[in-house]
Amino acid sequence: MNDKLKGLDTLRAIAALIVVIEHIEIIKHSNNIDDFRRFLPSAHIAVILFFVISGFLITFLLAKEWDLNNKISFKKFYFRRILRIWPLYFFVLFLSFFLFNHDQSIKSYLLCFSIFPNVAHVFGHGWSGSPQIWSIGVEEQFYLIWPLIFSLIFYKNKNIISFILLGLFLFLTFLPHGIAYLNSNYFDSEFLRLLEKLFNFSNYNGIAIGCFIGIAYWKKYNWVGYLNSNLLILPLSITILSMWLLNFKYSYYTNEIFAILFSLMILGLVGNKTINIDNKIFKFLGKISYGIYMYHWMVIEIVIHFLVRGGNLLLYNIALYSIVIGVTILISFISYAFFEKKFIGFKKYYQP
Repeated sequence: MNDKLKGLDTLRAIAALIVVIEHIEIIKHSNNIDDFRRFLPSAHIAVILFFVISGFLITFLLAKEWDLNNKISFKKFYFRRILRIWPLYFFVLFLSFFLFNHDQSIKSYLLCFSIFPNVAHVFGHGWSGSPQIWSIGVEEQFYLIWPLIFSLIFYKNKNIISFILLGLFLFLTFLPHGIAYLNSNYFDSEFLRLLEKLFNFSNYNGIAIGCFIGIAYWKKYNWVGYLNSNLLILPLSITILSMWLLNFKYSYYTNEIFAILFSLMILGLVGNKTINIDNKIFKFLGKISYGIYMYHWMVIEIVIHFLVRGGNLLLYNIALYSIVIGVTILISFISYAFFEKKFIGFKKYYQP
Protein backbone atom coordinates (compact mmCIF):
# COMPACT_ATOMS: atom_id res chain seq x y z
CA MET A 1 0.00 0.00 0.00
CA ASN A 2 2.90 2.36 0.65
CA ASP A 3 3.94 2.18 -3.04
CA LYS A 4 0.81 4.10 -3.99
CA LEU A 5 1.76 7.02 -1.76
CA LYS A 6 4.39 8.60 -3.93
CA GLY A 7 6.76 11.17 -2.51
CA LEU A 8 6.98 9.78 1.03
CA ASP A 9 10.28 7.95 0.48
CA THR A 10 11.88 11.10 -0.91
CA LEU A 11 10.67 13.19 2.03
CA ARG A 12 12.00 10.55 4.44
CA ALA A 13 15.36 10.57 2.65
CA ILE A 14 15.61 14.38 2.87
CA ALA A 15 14.70 14.35 6.56
CA ALA A 16 17.19 11.57 7.36
CA LEU A 17 20.08 13.29 5.56
CA ILE A 18 19.39 16.62 7.30
CA VAL A 19 19.42 14.84 10.68
CA VAL A 20 22.78 13.25 9.81
CA ILE A 21 24.26 16.58 8.68
CA GLU A 22 23.27 18.49 11.81
CA HIS A 23 24.43 15.70 14.09
CA ILE A 24 27.83 15.73 12.37
CA GLU A 25 28.08 19.39 13.31
CA ILE A 26 26.87 18.78 16.88
CA ILE A 27 29.45 16.05 17.47
CA LYS A 28 32.14 18.20 15.83
CA HIS A 29 31.29 20.96 18.32
CA SER A 30 31.51 18.55 21.27
CA ASN A 31 35.00 17.59 20.02
CA ASN A 32 36.12 21.23 19.80
CA ILE A 33 36.00 21.32 16.00
CA ASP A 34 34.58 24.39 14.27
CA ASP A 35 30.97 23.70 13.33
CA PHE A 36 28.50 25.30 10.93
CA ARG A 37 25.17 24.52 12.58
CA ARG A 38 23.94 28.09 12.29
CA PHE A 39 23.95 27.75 8.50
CA LEU A 40 22.06 24.44 8.38
CA PRO A 41 18.35 23.55 8.37
CA SER A 42 17.05 22.21 11.67
CA ALA A 43 17.27 18.47 12.35
CA HIS A 44 14.47 18.89 14.90
CA ILE A 45 12.16 20.06 12.11
CA ALA A 46 13.27 16.99 10.13
CA VAL A 47 12.01 14.87 13.04
CA ILE A 48 8.70 16.77 12.88
CA LEU A 49 8.50 15.75 9.20
CA PHE A 50 9.14 12.13 10.22
CA PHE A 51 6.31 12.39 12.76
CA VAL A 52 3.86 13.82 10.24
CA ILE A 53 4.71 11.13 7.66
CA SER A 54 4.33 8.40 10.29
CA GLY A 55 0.95 9.66 11.43
CA PHE A 56 -0.26 10.04 7.84
CA LEU A 57 0.93 6.61 6.69
CA ILE A 58 -0.24 4.69 9.78
CA THR A 59 -3.68 6.30 9.53
CA PHE A 60 -3.90 5.49 5.81
CA LEU A 61 -3.08 1.83 6.55
CA LEU A 62 -5.62 1.71 9.39
CA ALA A 63 -8.21 3.22 7.06
CA LYS A 64 -7.50 0.54 4.47
CA GLU A 65 -8.01 -2.11 7.15
CA TRP A 66 -11.24 -0.43 8.25
CA ASP A 67 -12.55 -0.44 4.67
CA LEU A 68 -11.69 -4.13 4.39
CA ASN A 69 -12.99 -5.44 7.73
CA ASN A 70 -14.99 -2.59 9.27
CA LYS A 71 -12.81 -2.97 12.35
CA ILE A 72 -9.18 -2.76 13.48
CA SER A 73 -7.26 -5.77 14.76
CA PHE A 74 -5.18 -4.29 17.58
CA LYS A 75 -3.13 -7.47 17.93
CA LYS A 76 -2.12 -7.48 14.26
CA PHE A 77 -1.39 -3.76 14.29
CA TYR A 78 0.89 -3.97 17.31
CA PHE A 79 2.76 -7.00 15.96
CA ARG A 80 3.34 -5.19 12.64
CA ARG A 81 4.76 -2.18 14.45
CA ILE A 82 6.88 -4.33 16.77
CA LEU A 83 8.37 -6.27 13.86
CA ARG A 84 9.29 -3.05 12.06
CA ILE A 85 10.60 -0.99 14.99
CA TRP A 86 11.90 -3.17 17.79
CA PRO A 87 14.55 -5.40 16.13
CA LEU A 88 16.67 -2.49 14.87
CA TYR A 89 15.91 -0.33 17.92
CA PHE A 90 17.18 -2.90 20.42
CA PHE A 91 20.06 -3.92 18.18
CA VAL A 92 21.27 -0.30 18.14
CA LEU A 93 20.93 -0.07 21.93
CA PHE A 94 23.11 -3.15 22.43
CA LEU A 95 25.56 -2.22 19.68
CA SER A 96 26.09 1.34 20.93
CA PHE A 97 26.54 0.07 24.49
CA PHE A 98 29.29 -2.35 23.52
CA LEU A 99 30.98 0.08 21.11
CA PHE A 100 31.13 3.02 23.50
CA ASN A 101 30.52 1.48 26.93
CA HIS A 102 28.90 4.64 28.22
CA ASP A 103 28.07 4.73 31.90
CA GLN A 104 24.28 4.55 31.79
CA SER A 105 22.07 4.90 34.84
CA ILE A 106 19.47 2.38 35.98
CA LYS A 107 16.79 4.87 34.94
CA SER A 108 18.31 5.02 31.48
CA TYR A 109 18.16 1.22 31.12
CA LEU A 110 14.59 1.03 32.38
CA LEU A 111 13.26 3.85 30.24
CA CYS A 112 15.23 3.20 27.05
CA PHE A 113 14.63 -0.55 27.08
CA SER A 114 10.90 0.11 27.42
CA ILE A 115 9.07 2.63 25.23
CA PHE A 116 10.12 5.80 27.07
CA PRO A 117 13.52 6.92 25.69
CA ASN A 118 12.07 10.43 25.24
CA VAL A 119 11.29 10.60 28.96
CA ALA A 120 14.82 9.40 29.72
CA HIS A 121 16.15 12.15 27.45
CA VAL A 122 14.17 14.84 29.28
CA PHE A 123 15.41 13.77 32.71
CA GLY A 124 19.04 13.60 31.62
CA HIS A 125 19.15 9.81 31.36
CA GLY A 126 19.10 9.48 27.57
CA TRP A 127 21.05 6.83 25.72
CA SER A 128 24.34 8.64 25.20
CA GLY A 129 25.59 6.21 22.54
CA SER A 130 22.58 6.99 20.33
CA PRO A 131 20.61 9.89 21.85
CA GLN A 132 18.43 10.34 18.75
CA ILE A 133 16.36 7.31 19.80
CA TRP A 134 14.15 9.63 21.88
CA SER A 135 11.88 10.14 18.87
CA ILE A 136 11.22 6.40 18.54
CA GLY A 137 9.64 6.49 22.00
CA VAL A 138 7.26 9.26 20.91
CA GLU A 139 6.08 7.16 17.96
CA GLU A 140 5.73 3.98 20.02
CA GLN A 141 3.67 5.72 22.68
CA PHE A 142 1.41 7.27 20.07
CA TYR A 143 0.96 3.97 18.22
CA LEU A 144 -0.11 2.39 21.48
CA ILE A 145 -3.27 4.50 21.68
CA TRP A 146 -4.01 5.67 18.11
CA PRO A 147 -5.70 2.46 16.77
CA LEU A 148 -8.11 2.60 19.72
CA ILE A 149 -8.87 6.28 19.12
CA PHE A 150 -9.31 5.65 15.40
CA SER A 151 -11.75 2.81 16.09
CA LEU A 152 -13.76 4.89 18.54
CA ILE A 153 -14.05 7.79 16.10
CA PHE A 154 -15.42 5.66 13.28
CA TYR A 155 -17.41 3.11 15.26
CA LYS A 156 -20.22 5.01 16.98
CA ASN A 157 -20.88 8.33 18.71
CA LYS A 158 -18.15 9.60 16.42
CA ASN A 159 -19.23 13.25 16.57
CA ILE A 160 -19.03 13.42 20.37
CA ILE A 161 -15.78 11.46 20.54
CA SER A 162 -14.23 13.47 17.72
CA PHE A 163 -15.13 16.71 19.51
CA ILE A 164 -13.64 15.47 22.80
CA LEU A 165 -10.45 14.29 21.11
CA LEU A 166 -10.08 17.51 19.17
CA GLY A 167 -10.49 19.51 22.38
CA LEU A 168 -7.89 17.34 24.14
CA PHE A 169 -5.50 17.71 21.21
CA LEU A 170 -5.84 21.51 21.20
CA PHE A 171 -5.35 21.60 24.98
CA LEU A 172 -2.16 19.53 24.77
CA THR A 173 -0.93 21.65 21.86
CA PHE A 174 -1.34 24.94 23.67
CA LEU A 175 -0.35 23.71 27.13
CA PRO A 176 3.47 23.61 26.69
CA HIS A 177 3.46 27.05 25.08
CA GLY A 178 1.31 28.38 27.89
CA ILE A 179 3.75 26.92 30.41
CA ALA A 180 6.67 28.55 28.58
CA TYR A 181 4.87 31.92 28.55
CA LEU A 182 4.08 31.76 32.26
CA ASN A 183 7.60 30.69 33.12
CA SER A 184 9.25 33.45 31.10
CA ASN A 185 6.91 36.23 32.23
CA TYR A 186 5.64 35.38 35.70
CA PHE A 187 7.66 32.53 37.18
CA ASP A 188 11.14 31.11 37.08
CA SER A 189 10.48 27.52 38.01
CA GLU A 190 12.72 24.53 37.35
CA PHE A 191 9.62 22.33 37.50
CA LEU A 192 7.88 24.33 34.75
CA ARG A 193 11.00 24.22 32.59
CA LEU A 194 11.13 20.44 33.01
CA LEU A 195 7.41 20.13 32.23
CA GLU A 196 7.83 22.22 29.08
CA LYS A 197 10.77 20.07 27.99
CA LEU A 198 8.74 16.91 28.61
CA PHE A 199 6.01 18.18 26.29
CA ASN A 200 8.54 19.22 23.65
CA PHE A 201 10.06 15.75 23.61
CA SER A 202 6.64 14.09 23.53
CA ASN A 203 5.63 15.75 20.30
CA TYR A 204 2.38 13.88 19.79
CA ASN A 205 0.77 16.86 18.07
CA GLY A 206 3.05 16.48 15.05
CA ILE A 207 2.00 12.84 14.63
CA ALA A 208 -1.64 13.75 15.34
CA ILE A 209 -1.64 16.36 12.58
CA GLY A 210 -0.33 13.65 10.24
CA CYS A 211 -3.18 11.39 11.41
CA PHE A 212 -5.77 14.07 10.67
CA ILE A 213 -4.56 14.49 7.10
CA GLY A 214 -4.47 10.71 6.75
CA ILE A 215 -8.19 10.71 7.54
CA ALA A 216 -8.76 13.62 5.16
CA TYR A 217 -6.95 11.80 2.36
CA TRP A 218 -8.90 8.60 3.07
CA LYS A 219 -12.25 10.40 3.12
CA LYS A 220 -11.33 12.38 -0.03
CA TYR A 221 -12.57 15.68 1.34
CA ASN A 222 -13.09 18.34 -1.33
CA TRP A 223 -10.45 20.69 0.04
CA VAL A 224 -7.80 17.96 -0.30
CA GLY A 225 -8.27 18.00 -4.07
CA TYR A 226 -7.40 21.70 -4.26
CA LEU A 227 -3.90 20.93 -2.92
CA ASN A 228 -3.20 18.68 -5.90
CA SER A 229 -3.10 21.66 -8.26
CA ASN A 230 0.34 22.35 -9.75
CA LEU A 231 -0.29 26.07 -9.27
CA LEU A 232 -0.62 25.51 -5.52
CA ILE A 233 1.63 22.59 -4.60
CA LEU A 234 4.75 23.88 -6.38
CA PRO A 235 4.92 27.32 -4.69
CA LEU A 236 3.74 25.77 -1.40
CA SER A 237 6.53 23.18 -1.42
CA ILE A 238 9.16 25.76 -2.39
CA THR A 239 7.97 28.09 0.37
CA ILE A 240 8.04 25.35 3.02
CA LEU A 241 11.49 24.11 2.05
CA SER A 242 12.80 27.69 1.96
CA MET A 243 11.46 28.36 5.46
CA TRP A 244 13.18 25.18 6.62
CA LEU A 245 16.49 25.99 4.94
CA LEU A 246 16.42 29.54 6.31
CA ASN A 247 15.70 28.26 9.84
CA PHE A 248 12.35 30.00 10.25
CA LYS A 249 11.41 30.16 13.93
CA TYR A 250 8.52 31.61 15.86
CA SER A 251 8.35 32.17 19.58
CA TYR A 252 6.07 29.29 20.50
CA TYR A 253 4.52 27.40 17.59
CA THR A 254 7.35 26.57 15.18
CA ASN A 255 6.80 22.80 15.47
CA GLU A 256 3.07 23.06 14.87
CA ILE A 257 3.46 25.50 11.98
CA PHE A 258 5.86 23.17 10.20
CA ALA A 259 3.70 20.12 10.99
CA ILE A 260 0.70 21.79 9.33
CA LEU A 261 2.75 22.97 6.35
CA PHE A 262 4.36 19.55 5.90
CA SER A 263 0.88 18.00 6.06
CA LEU A 264 -0.42 20.23 3.28
CA MET A 265 2.67 19.50 1.19
CA ILE A 266 2.28 15.74 1.69
CA LEU A 267 -1.37 15.82 0.65
CA GLY A 268 -0.48 17.81 -2.46
CA LEU A 269 2.45 15.63 -3.49
CA VAL A 270 0.73 12.30 -2.82
CA GLY A 271 -2.40 13.21 -4.73
CA ASN A 272 -0.87 15.18 -7.63
CA LYS A 273 -1.11 13.29 -10.93
CA THR A 274 1.73 15.03 -12.80
CA ILE A 275 4.40 15.81 -10.18
CA ASN A 276 6.46 12.96 -8.77
CA ILE A 277 9.46 13.95 -6.67
CA ASP A 278 10.61 10.33 -6.32
CA ASN A 279 13.60 8.94 -8.17
CA LYS A 280 15.60 5.73 -7.73
CA ILE A 281 18.17 7.27 -5.41
CA PHE A 282 15.70 8.93 -3.06
CA LYS A 283 13.36 5.92 -3.05
CA PHE A 284 16.34 3.77 -2.06
CA LEU A 285 17.39 6.18 0.68
CA GLY A 286 13.81 6.50 1.88
CA LYS A 287 13.49 2.73 2.13
CA ILE A 288 16.54 2.51 4.41
CA SER A 289 15.89 5.83 6.20
CA TYR A 290 15.07 4.10 9.51
CA GLY A 291 18.52 2.54 9.48
CA ILE A 292 20.15 5.84 8.49
CA TYR A 293 18.43 7.50 11.44
CA MET A 294 19.39 4.76 13.89
CA TYR A 295 23.01 4.07 12.89
CA HIS A 296 24.36 7.50 11.95
CA TRP A 297 25.25 8.75 15.46
CA MET A 298 27.55 5.80 16.11
CA VAL A 299 29.16 6.19 12.69
CA ILE A 300 29.85 9.89 13.31
CA GLU A 301 31.39 9.22 16.72
CA ILE A 302 33.72 6.53 15.31
CA VAL A 303 34.76 8.48 12.20
CA ILE A 304 35.51 11.67 14.15
CA HIS A 305 37.56 9.64 16.64
CA PHE A 306 39.75 8.02 13.97
CA LEU A 307 39.83 10.64 11.19
CA VAL A 308 43.05 12.64 11.42
CA ARG A 309 42.39 16.37 11.55
CA GLY A 310 44.93 18.21 9.43
CA GLY A 311 45.45 21.91 8.97
CA ASN A 312 42.99 22.23 6.07
CA LEU A 313 39.50 22.39 7.61
CA LEU A 314 37.78 22.22 4.20
CA LEU A 315 39.48 18.95 3.25
CA TYR A 316 38.77 17.55 6.70
CA ASN A 317 35.05 18.32 6.36
CA ILE A 318 34.87 16.88 2.85
CA ALA A 319 36.46 13.66 4.09
CA LEU A 320 34.30 13.60 7.23
CA TYR A 321 31.02 14.10 5.38
CA SER A 322 31.92 11.66 2.60
CA ILE A 323 32.93 8.88 4.98
CA VAL A 324 30.05 9.37 7.45
CA ILE A 325 27.31 9.54 4.84
CA GLY A 326 28.80 6.78 2.70
CA VAL A 327 29.37 4.38 5.61
CA THR A 328 25.96 5.15 7.15
CA ILE A 329 24.18 4.40 3.88
CA LEU A 330 26.19 1.20 3.37
CA ILE A 331 25.52 -0.08 6.90
CA SER A 332 21.83 0.87 6.64
CA PHE A 333 21.49 -1.01 3.35
CA ILE A 334 23.18 -4.12 4.74
CA SER A 335 21.03 -3.90 7.86
CA TYR A 336 17.84 -3.56 5.82
CA ALA A 337 18.71 -6.34 3.37
CA PHE A 338 20.03 -8.94 5.80
CA PHE A 339 18.49 -8.06 9.18
CA GLU A 340 15.39 -5.86 9.08
CA LYS A 341 13.78 -7.59 6.08
CA LYS A 342 13.78 -10.91 7.93
CA PHE A 343 11.46 -9.39 10.54
CA ILE A 344 9.49 -7.38 7.98
CA GLY A 345 8.78 -10.67 6.22
CA PHE A 346 6.94 -11.95 9.31
CA LYS A 347 4.48 -9.07 8.96
CA LYS A 348 2.64 -11.09 6.30
CA TYR A 349 1.23 -13.23 9.12
CA TYR A 350 -0.35 -10.14 10.70
CA GLN A 351 -1.86 -8.43 7.68
CA PRO A 352 -5.49 -7.20 7.91
